Amino acid sequence: MAVMALVPLITKVIIDDVISDKTRSMATWAGLFLGAAVVVYVLTYIRRYYGGRLALDVQHDLRTEMYGTITRLDGRRQDELSTGQVVGRATSDLQLIQGLLFMLPMTIGNLLLFLISS
Repeated sequence: MAVMALVPLITKVIIDDVISDKTRSMATWAGLFLGAAVVVYVLTYIRRYYGGRLALDVQHDLRTEMYGTITRLDGRRQDELSTGQVVGRATSDLQLIQGLLFMLPMTIGNLLLFLISS
C-alpha cells in the first residue's frame, strides 16, 4: 500500500518535471513507475494468495469440526436432523465466512492506503 501511495507522486514528477519543465530524465522516472507497478502486482498477488489460503483453511477446519459434531450424535438424534437444512445452512454460512476472510486482507490494505495517503 505504501508503494501504491507513491505512484501518484511519481506521476506528478513525470508530468511536472519531465514533460513540462524538462528538468529530469524520463528514463529514470519511467523506470521507477514501471518498477512500482511490478512491486504492486507481486505484493497484491501475495496478499490475495494468502487471503484465499486463510479463507480456505478456516473453511476446512469449520467443516471438519461440523462433521465431527454431527457424527458424535447418537443415531436417534441424527435421524431427527433435517439433512437438507443442515447441509444447506452449513454451506451458506461457511461461504459467508470464507468470503469475509478472503476480503479481510484487501480491506485492511485499503484502510492502510487511506491512512498513508491522508
